[in-house]
Amino acid sequence: MTETYSVPAAALVCMAVSMLLSLGVPAALAVLCGRRRRSAWRAVGVGAACFAVSALVLEPLCHQLVLGVLFPALPQHPAAHIAYGALAAGLFEETARLVGLRFLCRREPDALTGFACGVGHGGLEAVYIGGLGMLNNLATAVMLNAGQGPALLAAVPAEQLPLAESQLAALAGLPPLTFLAGGAERLVTMALHIALSMLVWMAVTKRLPAWAWAAAVALHAGADVAAGLYQTGVLTNIWLTELLVAAYTGAVCCGVWRVYRRVQG
Repeated sequence: MTETYSVPAAALVCMAVSMLLSLGVPAALAVLCGRRRRSAWRAVGVGAACFAVSALVLEPLCHQLVLGVLFPALPQHPAAHIAYGALAAGLFEETARLVGLRFLCRREPDALTGFACGVGHGGLEAVYIGGLGMLNNLATAVMLNAGQGPALLAAVPAEQLPLAESQLAALAGLPPLTFLAGGAERLVTMALHIALSMLVWMAVTKRLPAWAWAAAVALHAGADVAAGLYQTGVLTNIWLTELLVAAYTGAVCCGVWRVYRRVQG
């Protein structure tokens, strides 16, 4: 290791805040659902299972088939790659949500079931991506500040050493407030999952036609476009990206709320 890296204290604080938001808000919402009705824990669990199966198992398998076998050149075409990734996420996650809510609504078809399912789905995503990811960043940063950078790199294969060093340099060099973006993104994404869960719930309980599921797929895909644009370098400002996602999510939430109020009479 040719350079000693250290992470500013302000960055550590921002990592901790982001991690606590990603872990604490889902837990608090799940507890609120359980206090409203003890059986709502079941809906939270099914929602979490929907995310785990669709986003962590089936969707990666699809990516291996599409990107590894059928269309390996797709990543070379950013627009098509973004469209594929966004649609795949929407299709897999909203289909899993549809199946989960159909199962749940056989016994308890009330609105709390739809809300709690969204809490479980978005909550596990927040914990898995935001909470655990930021915990890893925080642990790495603490080790760097303790002078254990060489120990971190000791187990890295030689061919991967330049990449590992660049990742440590990036972690140490990011502005502290950037780490808050992860926590903010998880909160916004949780709101989106709850709104989409309510939209699919309205389809399952026949308050809306079946097209509501297709609308949820499309809305989910639309929310992932900004992230795809940031990952491909079209958008370079993380806060602008988060602002776009937040504005989009706010519009979706308002729209779903208006539809819910209308169908509830």
